[in-house]
Amino acid sequence: MIDERTGELHNYSRNADDVLFAGLYAPKDAPEWARDRASLWNHMEAFEKRKDAQVARAFEIALPCELTPEQARYAVQDWVRENFTRKGLIADVAIHRPGAEGDERNIHAHVLVVMRKLDGAEFAAKKERAASFAERTEELETW
Repeated sequence: MIDERTGELHNYSRNADDVLFAGLYAPKDAPEWARDRASLWNHMEAFEKRKDAQVARAFEIALPCELTPEQARYAVQDWVRENFTRKGLIADVAIHRPGAEGDERNIHAHVLVVMRKLDGAEFAAKKERAASFAERTEELETW
């Protein structure tokens, strides 16, 4: 993936063996650019005016080791839809299997959620902020 702002190439293929699932979740009426990972993040970066702007919130969630990869994907999908896409936000999800050296029960998901809701075919002027630690904790507690 090329960062259009810096011209930097980001290559995540070395982690591909650990990824059980990767995908974007967007509201139903999201524009096409919001359904492609490189386009989404380049669009988000270009939308921000500040060089040091926060473009996403990151969540790392543990998944029950008893779940099959498909069940894990559906569990994360339901959580993301309920907490983010239903509210007009886009989430970038990657579900990872445990690392070779780690605990084989450590199946987990990384979820990056854009800081701005969609407003038609563009991002909203104001950011969606979890104003406090309590609000972020509440989102995770729904998990």
